[in-house]
Amino acid sequence: MLFYPEDHLCDASLSINSDISLIVHRKGGALPDGTSVVGDKLIFGRPLRGNDSGVYECVVKNKVGVGKTDYKLSVTGKCKEFQPC
Repeated sequence: MLFYPEDHLCDASLSINSDISLIVHRKGGALPDGTSVVGDKLIFGRPLRGNDSGVYECVVKNKVGVGKTDYKLSVTGKCKEFQPC
């Protein structure tokens, strides 16, 4: 069982299969509106905004153990027009 402090609440989880699960958190708050976990990815279903910035933690669990990593997302500036690579 995993323990999460008050500022580290479970926001989204997904059972990838019966042996692996993925849990995504945003430290200090809930996941932003318009986000979802699809497969092994956190998807923003809309353009990013400045208030999407923060530290996101991904936790993967299986019968062998638990692995986790933090990702810092910084949204700066404003894009006037989308230009694909």
